[in-house]
Amino acid sequence: MASTLGLLGLPEWLMQSLPEWLMQGELSSVLVNLRAVVAICFCIQWLVYAVHGCPFRSEKYYDLTGSCTFALAVMYSFLQDFDNLSNWRACFLSAAVLGWCSRLGMFLFARIQRDGHDRRMDKIKANRLVFLAAWNMQGTWCLTAGLPAYVVNSLKPFSGAKLELSVLDFLGVSLWLFGWLLEIVADRQKFAFRNDPANKDRFISTGLWAWSRHPNYFGEMTLWLGLSLVAFTSLEGYGTITRCSVIASPVFTTGLLSFLSGLPLLEKYADKKWGEDPAYLAYKRSTPLLIPLPPKLAPSSKDD
Repeated sequence: MASTLGLLGLPEWLMQSLPEWLMQGELSSVLVNLRAVVAICFCIQWLVYAVHGCPFRSEKYYDLTGSCTFALAVMYSFLQDFDNLSNWRACFLSAAVLGWCSRLGMFLFARIQRDGHDRRMDKIKANRLVFLAAWNMQGTWCLTAGLPAYVVNSLKPFSGAKLELSVLDFLGVSLWLFGWLLEIVADRQKFAFRNDPANKDRFISTGLWAWSRHPNYFGEMTLWLGLSLVAFTSLEGYGTITRCSVIASPVFTTGLLSFLSGLPLLEKYADKKWGEDPAYLAYKRSTPLLIPLPPKLAPSSKDD
């Protein structure tokens, strides 16, 4: 086992101090197989940052780099074992991540081509170290969010595990499909809204955006939850730590969007830009922050 973990490049004293659960064969195998995935997730960020991001203080390729990282990492993990071709869950998880990141990457690149910049980065890129931290955060996201696919691709189905579609599989696939479609429709609606010159400096409150102020983010959180459920089922027979590792994907994504890079920044920007607009204040009071609800069902508060 020590020789297996030694492949990670860990010193002998550190390997001897590792807790027993980390020394389990199944988890050490995951760590070895994910070694290259970790390198892919971070080295690509550092490369693009060094070649373009830092010299030009530019975020032009930031989101596109993230999407390409997801694609390379999931393809690498899948192709490491051709037995994955006979595992429908590994095929589904890998295809789902590839479809999601390809669509999102093209969408975000088209958006920054149109806008010329990403306002999230306006202050961040002024400081090279802070800007580098943003790229490292993206690498962490690529690694953590993709765990359902990476882990399942790295481990063969446990002997005796059920391969047929289960109730949890059905729920997971349904949540992924619902979340992905929700994100696609919300993104397209907002992109079309922004492309209309008549909507310059206006906020969107139609379509899905009448049901939620951030329906695309709810879709993002939901789709990763769905993938983690499928991965959890695929790892039946493995230890609790291994199975629960895939839950880090929706937990991390939800935390990132809810408390760091998503909702706080957009809500602050909207309050600053339209905070004195009665129409926006009414929209904000009557429309849920995240979870979509039909306008007639959404809670509203009266003016103070």
